[in-house]
Amino acid sequence: MTAVTPAESDILLRLQPVVFAYYSARPTDAQSQWKLRIPTAIELHSGYAYSLLGDNTSGKSTFIRLMAGLIDRPWATVSMEFAHNRLLLPRDRLQLISLGFRVAHQNDPLFPHLSIWDNICLGAPTTCIHRANR
Repeated sequence: MTAVTPAESDILLRLQPVVFAYYSARPTDAQSQWKLRIPTAIELHSGYAYSLLGDNTSGKSTFIRLMAGLIDRPWATVSMEFAHNRLLLPRDRLQLISLGFRVAHQNDPLFPHLSIWDNICLGAPTTCIHRANR
């Protein structure tokens, strides 16, 4: 069996290393209780399915919120590339949204009479229409 290596051109998302903690000031290396530490860059490729696994309070939701630009703290800057666009979050959050990046939070209310797709698209109807017509 031959392993298939994704091509550089198939990278959908590239995230630089992340270190983050919920402190009132910039965290220092002397503080050992980090909320999230991802020491290496992450690449996600088009056409693949990914999952995020971890224990409760291990930082999964914090990671997703940082990637979506939803945490606005002076030291919570995340450098990423999405759909071949370089972004600095949370500053470029609106650009990230315009490129089609969406987050469905686990605790958001869902409308049972709508499909999963329609629930996700409630906050971004024009992007979802664009995506649906591809």
